Amino acid sequence: TDENKVHAYAKAQYIDLFAMLQEVAKAYEFLAKFKKAPLKALDILVTNLNEHSEMVNEIMDETNYKTWTKLQDEHYTGVFYYDLHKTVEETIEEMK
Repeated sequence: TDENKVHAYAKAQYIDLFAMLQEVAKAYEFLAKFKKAPLKALDILVTNLNEHSEMVNEIMDETNYKTWTKLQDEHYTGVFYYDLHKTVEETIEEMK
């Protein structure tokens, strides 16, 4: 309920979601060694996560993230969080 904590919560959720997606990719990769897991699904997931990471890295480099104000940090956290959610939605659709 404390709006001052929303930014920290969004950052934590973003980091958790990204880490979870990396673990899903590792699990797919591991299972593919033993079973004929859908390698196309793994390729889609890894490609989409890499594209998201590249976008994040480009923005951070172009905007010199080390000098972000609190307002800029909040803005870009929201951008990254939103893009990651869109990436997940698009990945699920592509995997279908």
